[in-house]
Amino acid sequence: MACLWKQHWSYWHNPAYTAVRLRFTIFIALVFGTMFWDLGTKVSKSQDLFNVMESMYAVVLFLGVQNASSVQPVVDVERTVFYRERAARMYSAIPYAFGQVFIETPYVFVQVVSYGIIIYAMIGFEWAL
Repeated sequence: MACLWKQHWSYWHNPAYTAVRLRFTIFIALVFGTMFWDLGTKVSKSQDLFNVMESMYAVVLFLGVQNASSVQPVVDVERTVFYRERAARMYSAIPYAFGQVFIETPYVFVQVVSYGIIIYAMIGFEWAL
C-alpha cells in the first residue's frame, strides 16, 4: 500500500510529464490520422486490406514505443528513491514494480482511448459493434 501511495504522489507532483505525454499522443494521432486518412473505406482489393492492417500496426507500435521511451526519465528519477527505501527495508522490488504499473494504468487508459478514437475516426473505420 505504501508503494501505491508513493507512486500516486510521484505522478501527482509531476503534471508536466502527464500533460506532455497526452499532448504528444493527440498530436501524433492527428499526424497518423492525416497520413492514413480515409484508408479504412477503400478496401476493394486484398492489397488495400493489407495497407489498412499495416497502418494499424504502425500506429499501435508507435504508441507503445513512445510510452516506453517517455516513462524512462520518470523511472530514472524514482530509481534513487527506490534504492534508498529498499536499503531501509521498506519494501522489495516486486511491490514497487506492481505499484508503478497500477498507478500508470489509468494514465495509459486515457491516453489509449483518446489516441484510438482519433485514429479510428480519421482512418475511416466503420463504427459498428
